[in-house]
Amino acid sequence: MEATPGSVKRLLRNLYHPVALRRDPLANAIRFFRRQSPAARPFDETDVRNVQRFVLWCVTMLDAEQHTLRGALQRRRQRAIIEQYDVGGQLRDRVAADLGISLRQFYRERRVALQRLADSVGDAATTSPTGTSRDAAPAKADEMRPTDLPVRRPADDTFFDRAV
Repeated sequence: MEATPGSVKRLLRNLYHPVALRRDPLANAIRFFRRQSPAARPFDETDVRNVQRFVLWCVTMLDAEQHTLRGALQRRRQRAIIEQYDVGGQLRDRVAADLGISLRQFYRERRVALQRLADSVGDAATTSPTGTSRDAAPAKADEMRPTDLPVRRPADDTFFDRAV
């Protein structure tokens, strides 16, 4: 399954809905490539948590690389848009206002962020748990396995609290 911005949007929308997540083709691809157990095994709660951790790790990595100050600001904005709007479910008007950008700029930044996230998820999901991709390109296993990250639920974090 190729990770496209549309499939990533659907995955983010279903991230905290286990039944829908089990049906998502991208989540199944992530589960298949991140797990060492047989593919015929049912998609259980452990798999749901692992997919959630992996996707949230990819979102966190959106602003990990620091090349220039301007680029760093854009990457932080893109991460905030994905975290607050797509994962947290806040209103786009509020997210744009919090970031101090127009709705037009919000959509531009979101489009770039979704493409970067799709590339990140696609690259990481096609890397096997042993650290080598299907094309035998070497990769760092500790970068590809976010097993120690906690699952971040919208209700558990004040960052995701919705205004009343």
